[in-house]
Amino acid sequence: MEKDSKLESFSYYQSLERKGDEFIYKTFNPDKRILTHYKTYSDAKMKNLNGRYQEWYDNGHLWEEGKYKNNEKEGKWSTYGYDSGKVKEYGHFKNGKEEGTWFSLDDQGRITSEYNYLSGELEGDYLRYDSLGNVVQKIIYQAGDEIENEIFDSTYTNSELKDVEVLPFLKTCADLAGDERKQCSDNKYLHFEINTSPKKSLAGKIPKPASLFLPLLPVPALQKSLSIPAANGSGKSSLNGRN
Repeated sequence: MEKDSKLESFSYYQSLERKGDEFIYKTFNPDKRILTHYKTYSDAKMKNLNGRYQEWYDNGHLWEEGKYKNNEKEGKWSTYGYDSGKVKEYGHFKNGKEEGTWFSLDDQGRITSEYNYLSGELEGDYLRYDSLGNVVQKIIYQAGDEIENEIFDSTYTNSELKDVEVLPFLKTCADLAGDERKQCSDNKYLHFEINTSPKKSLAGKIPKPASLFLPLLPVPALQKSLSIPAANGSGKSSLNGRN
């Protein structure tokens, strides 16, 4: 029960408490014995939602939370991921309609989308980001209708971003996009400087070591091309090109 509240009614999977002028209605999962709904009403007949509202998944993680005012969503509302339990989307309501800037996030807390509402309809820029925070798509809405759609990264697909990028890339190639970024990474992925017993030239200077750029190869083929002995005779190498 809530602190300083009075139990009005109770059954196997629901309860109604009174706290001052508020009536708090709770429902439970009878099998798992966990809270599934928390609703606040201004009347005992539970016809006018007014105040705190929460819902939970069947695994116990919070699904949605916010507040009602006279049966309409008002103020900040957030939804959460089923598995992670972390914020998945949040924004504000005004008079029961989405209003202002909203955000979608991945399980790492990174913003994947940013969009604007005006009286419950998408309005203005709808931006999608990659995991580095770069804009990969921009959609412009007017009164809920899409009027322009521009994709900045050719590798981007209109889906939820995953924790791992589709294309591997090195930090030195991060400013590039799409195929250019991949090509840059492939070229630098295995960059070896081979030093061969440097000898002084006639000018008395030691020449710089040669640089060799190699394409991505299976480890055995790479070992053979560079004459690198396998570790412990296992045929496997500990080479790791990731940055």
